[in-house]
Amino acid sequence: MSSQAPGVEFGRVISFLKRRYPGFAEAAYQEFIAQVEPDFDELSYEHVERLHELALEWAIFDKPLEGGLSGIELYCEENPDRRGNGYLSKLREAVNNQFSSMFSVEHVDIAAHRLELQDAFAGNTFQVRDYSLSEGLFREGEQGPCGAIVARLTKSGGAWFFPGNVVAFYPVVMADHMKEVLREEGGERPSFLELARQTYGPRGGVVSGSLEAQFPDVDFDDPEQLADFRVQLADRYRELADRFALKATWESVVFDIAHEDGKIMPTELMKRSLGDLGETRVSTVEDLDEILGVWMAAWNVMPHNALGGRAPAERGY
Repeated sequence: MSSQAPGVEFGRVISFLKRRYPGFAEAAYQEFIAQVEPDFDELSYEHVERLHELALEWAIFDKPLEGGLSGIELYCEENPDRRGNGYLSKLREAVNNQFSSMFSVEHVDIAAHRLELQDAFAGNTFQVRDYSLSEGLFREGEQGPCGAIVARLTKSGGAWFFPGNVVAFYPVVMADHMKEVLREEGGERPSFLELARQTYGPRGGVVSGSLEAQFPDVDFDDPEQLADFRVQLADRYRELADRFALKATWESVVFDIAHEDGKIMPTELMKRSLGDLGETRVSTVEDLDEILGVWMAAWNVMPHNALGGRAPAERGY
């Protein structure tokens, strides 16, 4: 894992913990996986790799070690590399300010490598330094809310940043009433581990969005089964559109997918296709997961002109 804040490097902490506790990284990963309970058969290679990164982040920030200290706190207390007070102060500041939540992406400034995030649970806003999401997921000049991020956030040297990978990214705008529901629930924000489980665990957002998880008995290489599946998917989307008052119709979703240019990321098209969810009845993360899962299924099984009128599922992608 790598920090996005100058002068804050967690690699030294990880190396120290590996020396101090032989097999530390693997043991922490196994403990993390046991609590998240992912179904690896339903995860992509990218998601499996991300779980390794998330487990390491959890291990140095959250896993209690000697005296109940986290890995970073233990490093600061023992200072095995004889680092100066300035370096240790930045690490301590990162530990003391860190928290995990779901954030609405309110504004993107790619040139300045900065995201404006609003905490969905508390409502406060953060200016976050970022060198990956701002370039990889958003377009230059994008204005207004443009997605939601589940992640750990922290501050050091006066700057907020992601200390590791984000847990999840939702390429749709969070409706105001969805934020209100999250705030009305009260209590503490979910822990990093709870957010990881909600995303990758049983019936989590990542798994429930896969074709295999939603329809495990469908053979997408069989033309008849694929045709039947498309009919089922259309009925399912229309039911969701009616239940949540979605603006995008099934026909508009199919049109958008058919006319994508072969270069756009599915998450970007999803955001444009579904539009602003502000006037819909989407109120929970579970609602969002269900809608995005069906939309991604449509991306995979409906015809794309850029693929000669075939679907990614037909080409074995």
